[in-house]
Amino acid sequence: MRDADDVLAAFSKVADDILEKKLTLKNVLNSEGVNEYMKELENSGLIEPSSSDGKETSEKDPKDGEINDKPPRKKPERRCLIPARTYEIDWPLGLNKSEKIWQELQFDLHFSKHGISIPILFRTLIELLTDHAFNRLELPKQRNDKLSAKVRSVAERFAKEGLIEQKEYEDLKRLLGNSSSPRELEALHRYVHSSTAMPAKEDLVALWTGFEKYLLLCIEFKTR
Repeated sequence: MRDADDVLAAFSKVADDILEKKLTLKNVLNSEGVNEYMKELENSGLIEPSSSDGKETSEKDPKDGEINDKPPRKKPERRCLIPARTYEIDWPLGLNKSEKIWQELQFDLHFSKHGISIPILFRTLIELLTDHAFNRLELPKQRNDKLSAKVRSVAERFAKEGLIEQKEYEDLKRLLGNSSSPRELEALHRYVHSSTAMPAKEDLVALWTGFEKYLLLCIEFKTR
């Protein structure tokens, strides 16, 4: 039984292939076309492989001395910045634009085709959600506050409220430096204004991982 995230990733792949015309009526009008496309999904690790006789592949417990003849499941390819999992988000009023950007980063913008758009919208999402939380928390404003300073203030408040652990807070602060690292908030600013700099997929994914919990808290945090 595949978990919900895997099923969502498979459906997302099928939908993308239809939109990109990689999956057409030609693929599904005969069994050969169907089998070929299903094999592609299997090779991508999006569905369970099946045996040639149509029966499920047997799986033995290695502890019993038997060899598991089921090939190892490949991890689904990360196509978009935000993972294809279900986020139970109760979007508050005033965040319609942020919600739209979130959906585009999760479903519509692919690393293979939108390498420039993704970091720009990612930084915009961080800024919009940080401003939302900053205002709700009624934090003291400084003249010409940089985004990194606002993120630090909001994250510090989350830490004081016990919403993030101290280690998580320290890890997030490391993403707010200006050391020319591709894995820090300032790098997104450089990508926006540089005529040559292009972000790597791995660096953007690492930044998302670092900011994910913080951004969710910015959306859902309610002042007491």
